[in-house]
Amino acid sequence: MKHFLEKITHSFTDALPRARKTAWWIIKIMLPLSLAVGLLQYFSLLPYLSDYLAPLFKLIGLSGDASIAFISSVFVSCYAPIAIISSLNLEMREIIILGAMCVISHNMIFECAVQKKTGSNPYLIFTVRLAFSFIAAIFLNVVLPENESFNKAHFSQVYHAPKTLVDFFINWSISNGLLVIRIILIIFSLMFLQNILRNFSIINWLSKSLAPVMKVMGLSPNTSFLWLVGQIVGLAYGSAILIDEIKKGEISRSETTRLNYHLALNHSQLEDPMLFVAIGAPFFWVSLPRYIFSVLLVWIIVLAQKIKHKYTAVQ
Repeated sequence: MKHFLEKITHSFTDALPRARKTAWWIIKIMLPLSLAVGLLQYFSLLPYLSDYLAPLFKLIGLSGDASIAFISSVFVSCYAPIAIISSLNLEMREIIILGAMCVISHNMIFECAVQKKTGSNPYLIFTVRLAFSFIAAIFLNVVLPENESFNKAHFSQVYHAPKTLVDFFINWSISNGLLVIRIILIIFSLMFLQNILRNFSIINWLSKSLAPVMKVMGLSPNTSFLWLVGQIVGLAYGSAILIDEIKKGEISRSETTRLNYHLALNHSQLEDPMLFVAIGAPFFWVSLPRYIFSVLLVWIIVLAQKIKHKYTAVQ
């Protein structure tokens, strides 16, 4: 019993300083970005971009107005496009296509900065996510039915923007103050859980249990816990653990690369798709494209790594 309590205590005390450092790094990037995008939305500057993007979005079955929601998702979380969608008159087919794009490309500026800390090229990841969001849209535009019953939208909530700049800052301060608390609690909880799993040798069991699934996806069993964290709580929080694992040398560079690109396309499977489910979009259609393309992308990377290794060996 004494040994058990010592492990629990050590797991707790070890998580505190690491969580504080990581949470502060995330917060100091996220808050200025959130404020900047919020001001762009308040002053209605984002809609100017829709005029230029309208022709492109029409090719994938979306209106020019829908591009505003997608642009906002690139800078912040999926809550922003949900708010914008609520003020647009979109058919369900458009909401599904837009949802699939947003769950792939949401919050990219911040999340690419996070993945840079794990050793991946942020510009390449940004490009890949942007490209695959449009590939997913093209895929859905081809396979989704166009009948009237399918297109019937179920979402009619009206979004009310802040009336004054003071209202905007009050709303922003409250929502982001709560977000900061949430970030700190989640990151500490994850690092505490990580220590518990490692100190009680549960990670090894988890890796073995998920090994068959990980192999199908082209990922290493060593990254099972990190993959699971990314699926449940998202890339930002999952990367906090990933950064820690890399510093400790727990996973190799090639394993990290494959996991990074998989999570870049496919993460936060609970929160993000459910936001679009809440406005009537089917979970299956919003989530399916990024599952398919994340696995496809990883196997392309595996093939590229093998070719590179073979070429290096010949040299």
